[in-house]
Amino acid sequence: RLLKLNMDKNNIIKYVKIGVFIGGSFLLIRFVIKQIKLKKFNKMFGNFKTITDNNKGNTGGVTLPKDSQSNSWSPRASAEAVRDSMKGWGTDETKLFNTLDALNSEQLVQVRSYFNTYFADGDTLFQWFEDDLGSSDVSRAKGYFTG
Repeated sequence: RLLKLNMDKNNIIKYVKIGVFIGGSFLLIRFVIKQIKLKKFNKMFGNFKTITDNNKGNTGGVTLPKDSQSNSWSPRASAEAVRDSMKGWGTDETKLFNTLDALNSEQLVQVRSYFNTYFADGDTLFQWFEDDLGSSDVSRAKGYFTG
């Protein structure tokens, strides 16, 4: 014989609400985790959606524009050093601050602009600082650019 469940309308509604809450929570958590992983992936390897079509010139970390003069200072090397110090898991604060220490205010402006154009993948250099550094290091890093 089949068991006959004694469930009234209120119990059914209660269980449906619980099921919807659990299912919705599960989907939300999966979405958030996927976004975090995507952001870390893009930071490590570049955004592959921008390889061929991006008005900023970002090529997803695949190629970069050539420097016009190889023997003069260029923001590219410093921007690469800043990116490399924050790329992947963990941050090399020593490399980051040694790179920033060596630059004057005009060079810092150029490095920030170059970084935002070619490496940031939709974020800014300051957002990278906020994602990768502790609060005191964020303030110190931003201080190089604000005076």
